Amino acid sequence: EASFKVEAGSGPRKLIFNHQGDYAYLINEISSMIHVYHYEDGHFTLVQSLSSYLKEEYDGQNMPTDLVLSEDDDYLFVTNKGDDTLVAFAIDEEHQIKRVDCLEVDEGPSCLQLFENKYLVVCAKAAGTVESFEIRAHERNGVLFETQSRVSIHSPTCIALGKTQVRVTNWS
Repeated sequence: EASFKVEAGSGPRKLIFNHQGDYAYLINEISSMIHVYHYEDGHFTLVQSLSSYLKEEYDGQNMPTDLVLSEDDDYLFVTNKGDDTLVAFAIDEEHQIKRVDCLEVDEGPSCLQLFENKYLVVCAKAAGTVESFEIRAHERNGVLFETQSRVSIHSPTCIALGKTQVRVTNWS
């Protein structure tokens, strides 16, 4: 049984592992901290702690709501409710994260999903929207780009991956 303790009052929300299973990323909704852990033989070792948003840019209450990794484990993406942002963190060879880009999202992001390692889709519950962003990892002007694609849906809270490129054919 693998377990670890976090600082009291931090409010752990979601933990994900990289694709090799040797590093874990945890968002804490009360402290707004992201913790990076090395995982080996059932033991977690804290490697890094970093705020999910820039406190000098937003002084209100913030809560990270979701996180996903790129398929190549080069980027960690986090949504923040309060600050209402989507943040890209680059992951270096030592698995340290560094904030490299940030875009505003609609009010109250609640869920984040990665599609085809190229698009991020954000559900914004308070705004009642689902919006998408494109990932361009090697662009000089950033990693995240707006697609101008937004759909209104009453209080979306979750989005899940399904089958892609499914063709429905009439066999009659």
